[in-house]
Amino acid sequence: MSEKLNRLKEILGEVSDLNHAGSVLSWDQQVNMPPGGGEARGQHLATLGKISHEKSTSDEVGKLLNDLKREFDGVDSDDAALVRVAARNYDKATRVPSEFVSEQAVVTTAAFDAWVAAKGRSDFSTFQPHLEKVIDLMRKYVSFFPPSDHPYDALLDDYEPGMKTAEVQEIFGKLRPQQVKLIKAIKSARPIKDDFLTRNMLKRKYGISAR
Repeated sequence: MSEKLNRLKEILGEVSDLNHAGSVLSWDQQVNMPPGGGEARGQHLATLGKISHEKSTSDEVGKLLNDLKREFDGVDSDDAALVRVAARNYDKATRVPSEFVSEQAVVTTAAFDAWVAAKGRSDFSTFQPHLEKVIDLMRKYVSFFPPSDHPYDALLDDYEPGMKTAEVQEIFGKLRPQQVKLIKAIKSARPIKDDFLTRNMLKRKYGISAR
């Protein structure tokens, strides 16, 4: 394995660690974090996101990828695939400013807290301003990329590389009639006997109560 490939893998590993740490913080916010910690958590995620973004879009990574693309040109291997995907991700990431990454972390973290509170009160009006900020940020994100047939194409590409909104619409256009039919059939069906789902099996078999 070449020294350059080793160095690229080292950097990508560090970026992955930072992103995983951010994912743990996001999970903690949704599961364990007490109320009132959202603002600080947003700053934590903003800092991690900015460091990760700057590391993954550094000039060093760009030079490594340029050299490695030539080295692995026409090669069919796991390392060649890694270089190809890393180069694609680098091209996309370098279009997005680090400041945007930080801002997005702060805004979406605050939006989640607002959504939880609004959901508990069934009060959409308190969540709406946060939702509007998130949508505005998504529109801004789309503006970093070349124009496409549909604004959602740039967002969809992050999850399904190369796929277009028109393709998704075609797929769900065919599924929708069957989905509607299925939902109607379920709603009109006789209720199933589901008391076994709440039956205390421990008490029934061993005479003890489940906690």
